[in-house]
Amino acid sequence: MCVQREVLQLFLDAYETGDGPLKTFILRSIKHHVAQAQEEGKVLQEDELIMRVLNHNASVLVARAVAGIGVKVLQDSIDKCEAGGEWWAEAQLWFAASALHGQRAGVELKRAWASIGRVQPETESSRALEGRILTQLLFAQNGYGFGTPEYLKLKDRMSVLRQKAQSTETAGNDSIAQPDAAKYETMISGALSKALETHRIHGTMGYMPLTSDALSQAYAEFVEAGQMFERTSLFAPDIARRCYAANHLNHFCISFPRMHLLPEFQSDVIAGKGCSRLYHEIEVYNFDVLHAELKSMGTALDVYFFAHNEVGVLLWNCDVEAAKAGWRKQIEAWKQIEALISKGERGWGEYFLEALMFYSGFLGGMLGAGEMGMVRELIPHTFTGIALRDPLVASELEKTVNDSPWSWQGPDGYCFWRVETLMLQARSLAAVADEAEVDVEALRAWLPRPDKLIYIAEHEWNFCAMMSGAAHPTILCATLYGTRLNAWDDAEAIVNGVLAIAPLGDGKGFGMQPLVRIEALRVLARCRGACGKAAEACEALEQAASESRAVGYVWMEAASLRDMLQWVEGDKEEASVQIRIAAVTSAFGR
Repeated sequence: MCVQREVLQLFLDAYETGDGPLKTFILRSIKHHVAQAQEEGKVLQEDELIMRVLNHNASVLVARAVAGIGVKVLQDSIDKCEAGGEWWAEAQLWFAASALHGQRAGVELKRAWASIGRVQPETESSRALEGRILTQLLFAQNGYGFGTPEYLKLKDRMSVLRQKAQSTETAGNDSIAQPDAAKYETMISGALSKALETHRIHGTMGYMPLTSDALSQAYAEFVEAGQMFERTSLFAPDIARRCYAANHLNHFCISFPRMHLLPEFQSDVIAGKGCSRLYHEIEVYNFDVLHAELKSMGTALDVYFFAHNEVGVLLWNCDVEAAKAGWRKQIEAWKQIEALISKGERGWGEYFLEALMFYSGFLGGMLGAGEMGMVRELIPHTFTGIALRDPLVASELEKTVNDSPWSWQGPDGYCFWRVETLMLQARSLAAVADEAEVDVEALRAWLPRPDKLIYIAEHEWNFCAMMSGAAHPTILCATLYGTRLNAWDDAEAIVNGVLAIAPLGDGKGFGMQPLVRIEALRVLARCRGACGKAAEACEALEQAASESRAVGYVWMEAASLRDMLQWVEGDKEEASVQIRIAAVTSAFGR
């Protein structure tokens, strides 16, 4: 036992400074060493070495340790803490127990919060742990539903912790940022608390009709939250925590593109001059080095998987090669995740947000870039893609979505999303990407009617507000109506229904993000062109180019003009369009 405890001590010291391969070795081995290092007859809270493992900042390491200790031993120690009123130790042990479940740890996190609420007096350490508990509880399955009294209490408490952290920072007059793990944890909790308030204004957390005033307020709040994440990243003790904070900074003003319609929106404020911050995150991300760490901190999310960096450099900088480099990392990472899940080391429920944010938010980037080969390669390795062919995974997806706090319902059919629509999106994307001969009758059997597709576009927040573009289920299905069924009149009716949605809302609905409108106009041009209306096709593409230019989507402006080449008549008109394309892309050397 003494040898095992010495090895465990060495592992902990090495993990703090080790590189990726060393950390991977430690994670694979620590379960055995923790199991052998426990002192017989001693409860966990009395063992300083074991508690050091269970209180480690890396939840992935804690999860391996809990697996080695055993859930029964851990529960026995928790019960003794409760019987003896040892609330601090009980909170630590409940938080350690949550590491086994990641995003599904709502039950354990609620118990941890209840325990730490009984710790008196508060200390800096207790507030730091409470911040970590609440950060994970924000979006945990089996946690609190958005808008419930418990969730409002959580939000208020995070605001209090943020204010206390800011007071401490001001009192310390700490103008020089340097790596500081404790300070980072306090600050990241505060930044996420600020982001939570921003999400409320933006309508993420419950039915809220879009207005331009609310959108302007949300943008201002997102910028402030972004500045907090940027400041937090300067105190990160390691590259994984820096990436976690930096990707939150980048993601906010890219992921929610209705803000791009605002006259005050400036991409450089978040993305950096020339998208410098986005390029940096694409360059430094390494799945083998960072992923396990990122999944073990904060909200248990690898935010890089939201793919906001790639879509940003594509749309704003016209840089498809940089976007493809990032997408390649994403595809290979999903393959590795699928392998981990097949070996029982992970579960699909742990990747609920990463998978659905990618599907609902950023596959539109790949489609907009015309990278159908990458789309086809990716689909079989994603949560929703596998759910199409595996009933057990489909059942897990349905349960995960329904248990999430995002499954809110508003009046008159308005909602965040529906499981049926998520599966429709996956199915229609697979059909659009499929190069095989079409079974027309089979396609007609599951393809919704045009009015149903317009209803989805009007009523589901996720697809109105996230960067879905051509991956919007309504746009995908309109494409299938035209290209697979040759029902171009139906396709035109669908996209006209989308375009009839007021971009900044009508006082009741959610408005519509610009990339979906641009892609709808491109489909409209195909509908008109297929019916022999070349001039009207060009009119739709002129509007697409104009709307792209208004929000700075250089790539989409050029793509709309390239589409126009198919419909213009005469060499002179074609040459004119080519000159316009060159003028749009030349500033970026494309």
